[in-house]
Order: sequence, then C-alpha cells, then structure tokens
Amino acid sequence: MKKRNLERMRYKSDTLASGLCIAAIACDAAHFVALYTQKTVVPDMQMGADIIINILFLLTTFFASEQAKVYTRNWSFIMIGVAVLQYARSFWLPEHYHALGQLTGGGYSLVRITIIASAALMLAAGIICYVNSTALRNYLAKSEA
Repeated sequence: MKKRNLERMRYKSDTLASGLCIAAIACDAAHFVALYTQKTVVPDMQMGADIIINILFLLTTFFASEQAKVYTRNWSFIMIGVAVLQYARSFWLPEHYHALGQLTGGGYSLVRITIIASAALMLAAGIICYVNSTALRNYLAKSEA
C-alpha cells in the first residue's frame, strides 16, 4: 500500500470490511426469513438450536463489524472462523428439512444461497480486515522506530 493511504488509515475507519459484515448480517436475516416462513417446515429441536446459533452469529458479526472499523487484527480471525461455521450451517438445517421433504425447490435453493452468501461476505470481510490491519500495524511499527 502507498504511504499516503497508510497514513489515512490511522484516522479513517475500515468501511469496506465493516460494510461486508453488515451485508453478511442482511444475508443471514434473509436466510432466517426464507427458512422460517416456509409453511411446510415443522419446528423441532434442531430449529431451536439454529435460532440460538443465528442469534450468536448476528451478535458476533455486529461486534466484528465494529472491530473491523478500527483495524483490530484478532477479529479478522474470528470473522474467518464465523464464515467457516456459517458455510457449515448451510449443510445442516437446510439439508435436514430437505431430507424430510419439508423444504423443497425454490425455498431450499433460496435458503442455501443466502447462507452461503453470508459466509462468503464474512470471509471477504475477514481477509480484508486482516490485510488492512496488518498493513497498518507494520506502518505504525516502522514510523515509531
């Protein structure tokens, strides 16, 4: 990165990584609505567990968004971990209800696409946050020395 851009990063928020986290929240909300408005899906214990996991995802992602703004490198690893877990979730509940015949066709596709999009956005946010925070950290270490 150019020195001028690194100097700006000291005073400017990382809006790209933060915005990607917010977009991941929006995709997760779309996943939530797409799954839980299906008339054919019968609630069970797995759905309850998924709701709790979803709440934790939303909270963690919001906190990650706020930490991305201030270039916190450790949170980039959390973002990448959340992205991996979110991708793994795409194989759990949608597949469970698809196997039971309760989630089929377009509803199944929509649920899978929105949760995978959420995971992809979180992964991108984590990578961008890592790159930017590392560049800023190295620049600050050089300028202090």
